[in-house]
Formats: sequence, structure tokens, C-alpha cells
Amino acid sequence: VNAAPGTLKNVRLFTKETASFQRNIGSGAPPGKHKPNVGYRLGRRKALFEKRKRISDYALVMGMFGIIIMVIENELSSAGVYTKVSR
Repeated sequence: VNAAPGTLKNVRLFTKETASFQRNIGSGAPPGKHKPNVGYRLGRRKALFEKRKRISDYALVMGMFGIIIMVIENELSSAGVYTKVSR
């Protein structure tokens, strides 16, 4: 099991990948990945908030449109303009 000095089993290559892996062992990050800085995270958070706000606005408009259509349909039905008969 123990190899003599100078054999390939005892040689350890030091490359960028092994240095990066050794640096990231304690941080829990996978090798080759770096933790984004605070500015990047804040910008991404702001963009996601704007996207969520826009989707909420669309949902509100569609809900109001649905309520208006239901009121119009109810008024037309009660005025006798058309009847709700299924065939």
C-alpha cells in the first residue's frame, strides 16, 4: 500500500482547480462557483420585486375586468336582453 518516494502515487499536482476546490471546501460552495457580491444580489432582488409587482398588477386588472363583465352580464340578464338557458 505504501509506495516508494518518487512514484506516481506520491506525486501531488497543484493546479488552479485543486486550489479553487481547497478554498471552497470550508464555504460549502461547489468548486468553480463563487458567491455573488452584495451589489449583484441587491440588483437581482430589485429586478425580481419589479417582476412580481408587474404580475400582481396584471392579476388585479384581470380580476377587475372579470368583475365588470359579471356585473354587465347580470344586468343584461335581469333586463331581459337575453336569457340564461342551456340547451
